[in-house]
Amino acid sequence: MSKETITLEVSKETAKMVAALTSYQREKIDTLFDIWLRGRSYDNNDNSVAELLSLMDETAKYAEKKGLTPEKMEGLFDKTPNGFQ
Repeated sequence: MSKETITLEVSKETAKMVAALTSYQREKIDTLFDIWLRGRSYDNNDNSVAELLSLMDETAKYAEKKGLTPEKMEGLFDKTPNGFQ
């Protein structure tokens, strides 16, 4: 499958977390996002993208509130031998 790069606006904290990911971890995130978005039945009346953005924003705020830093996030991905699963 061919891939294309897109740009998303996220909080500075989220951007730092993404920047701290290894290429393997980034590939996993990209794949999960792709699967989630393609799995939605999207049309002009659907709020799929808005729901995703809201979820991402809520997740970033929750993580920040709980003290999740890019360094701590890196540690989370390394909890299993093959990264997160």
